[in-house]
Amino acid sequence: MKRTGLFIVLTLCFCTAAAWAQTPVPMDKAQFLASLGTPVPMAASSSRAPHGRKPIQTKSTCTVNLTCDVGAYHISCTSPNGNCSAGPTWVTCDGNTTTCPVCSETAECCDGSSFSCVGWSSCDSTLRSVTCDGHTHGYCPPLRNCG
Repeated sequence: MKRTGLFIVLTLCFCTAAAWAQTPVPMDKAQFLASLGTPVPMAASSSRAPHGRKPIQTKSTCTVNLTCDVGAYHISCTSPNGNCSAGPTWVTCDGNTTTCPVCSETAECCDGSSFSCVGWSSCDSTLRSVTCDGHTHGYCPPLRNCG
């Protein structure tokens, strides 16, 4: 029994000493990352997890924010299903698209006030009001009322 125990201890000591005696090979970050290899892609279409269990269902949400060039107008949307995309003038979540306005107008009034609007089809301004998409926003006081 003593011989077996001594043999095991000596074998472990020899293996440990051999492992410690190896000099580590220096490598830079790129070599280290290359040594890790590329993960093998797995098919996501499997309806069952290993051993017949149901896979864990996860949800990922996303939000898209965009500041439009016209009038610095902000548009955004959120999807609970992780289905978001955006372009230079639009955002889409779950198939619902919101677009940036195509024009903006501002009327500066003689009393220091101003009225602004953004439009998706048309914009127009006069000396006293602004109109976007057929809706008039604000009326400036007549010039005779400003002194």
